[in-house]
Amino acid sequence: MDLLNPIEKASFAAALEDLFDTFSKPIVVYKTPTKVIISQDANFNFAFGDNDKGVDVDYVPVSGVFEAKIHYEHDKLSPVPVGAGGELRTPLDQGVVRLKVRQDAYLFLKDCERVEFEGKTYNVVSDFRPRFIFGAKFYIFYLNATS
Repeated sequence: MDLLNPIEKASFAAALEDLFDTFSKPIVVYKTPTKVIISQDANFNFAFGDNDKGVDVDYVPVSGVFEAKIHYEHDKLSPVPVGAGGELRTPLDQGVVRLKVRQDAYLFLKDCERVEFEGKTYNVVSDFRPRFIFGAKFYIFYLNATS
């Protein structure tokens, strides 16, 4: 027997989505650029020498803008216990940020090179952690500021 009926669960899920919409900010996610061959020298013999000399290549940037709830992790302990028995939790470094994103951003973010928001650049330093609450689907990532 559930404590909440389906209507109440849907109401809570809608409230969580509204909360996300209210406090989310845009982030730019960059993936590895796509390599596009512009031209190729028909007279170049690729069996000898440097193979890059006979080809003109252009790199097309791949990026996307998504909404994310950003939380700066100051003076907190790591979310994952460290050590043999898992009993030791280490302090987080300055510059660690927790992102909560929806599924579309998760699919783009899970194999990205870097993330930019609020004028700073970050690298993903964790695997994702799914958060499915009353039907609302979010994913948590931890980022570290680049120098």
